[in-house]
Amino acid sequence: MRNELRSWALTWSLVGVAGWALLPWYAIADGIFSPGWPARILADRDLAPAALQAILFGRAWLMGPGLALLAGLIVVLRGGPRALFGGRLMMFTGPGVLFSVAQGFAIGQPAVGAGAALTVAGLLLLFSTGLAARGFFRGDAFVAGAVVLVTVLVGLFTFYPIARILTSAALAADGAPSARA
Repeated sequence: MRNELRSWALTWSLVGVAGWALLPWYAIADGIFSPGWPARILADRDLAPAALQAILFGRAWLMGPGLALLAGLIVVLRGGPRALFGGRLMMFTGPGVLFSVAQGFAIGQPAVGAGAALTVAGLLLLFSTGLAARGFFRGDAFVAGAVVLVTVLVGLFTFYPIARILTSAALAADGAPSARA
């Protein structure tokens, strides 16, 4: 396996873990650059990173993305044959992305913060590195990451809103399905 893939994966593992363990999971009303939030991180559960929210405030569902990142980090540190390395990265980080998205919809998550954004970005880019290690995109982790990120962003900002609009067209004013709507 080329060292570039491993260093790319290590970088995104550490970025994702930093987002999960150090930065606020939910958006801060005053913004991430406001000076007061770090001092209140242990007292206010909405300002805490996902790791602290899971441990101190009982939000166990936030352990899922962190466990996926830690599993990905272990895969990166262990290395191994290229195809096995890529398969393991995809096996651990793909479900981490899906779990993060599913739990956000399930709990009606408010706006995501810098921690959630970096965590999911780290998981996505680890997954794309796994694709590159398996030979997709001619083994180029940068191209794989760009394609995965563009695909996710188009889906998030184009297909998801259109799907919501189209499904709301089939609902009556009270929110119940209606053939006449």
